[in-house]
Amino acid sequence: MRMQSLRNPLSRFREAITRERHSHTSQSHVTPIEPSDAIEILSCARRRWAVEYLADQPADDPVTISDLAEHVGAREADCSVKELSSKQRERVYVALYQTHLMTMNSIIDYDRDRGTITPTEAPEHLWNAYRAFQQSLNG
Repeated sequence: MRMQSLRNPLSRFREAITRERHSHTSQSHVTPIEPSDAIEILSCARRRWAVEYLADQPADDPVTISDLAEHVGAREADCSVKELSSKQRERVYVALYQTHLMTMNSIIDYDRDRGTITPTEAPEHLWNAYRAFQQSLNG
């Protein structure tokens, strides 16, 4: 019974990703997102908040790690970017730089040397699929 209850939400999540990927008329610009990559990326709150932020940014418009760290840090601390301490900002920046951005490499173009992330269209698709999955769990 437990395995069935786990399979059903995962199936719904895979379906949400597939629906979101195929909801656009031109498929040539859509980056495929493997369900296992999506699950790994969304399994961590910091990465979910990063995806949320990047989904709102224009595709192909670089974002600095500092800007992303501020957004993620503010979400984590439940405060505004202005209220975020330099220590909180630094802690998130280091985690993004050392771990999270490499995990998200399948949905972003990450230039570690320049400290920039260029979102593709994938963060928006992944965020929409995640929201659809959340709604399916809530009824």
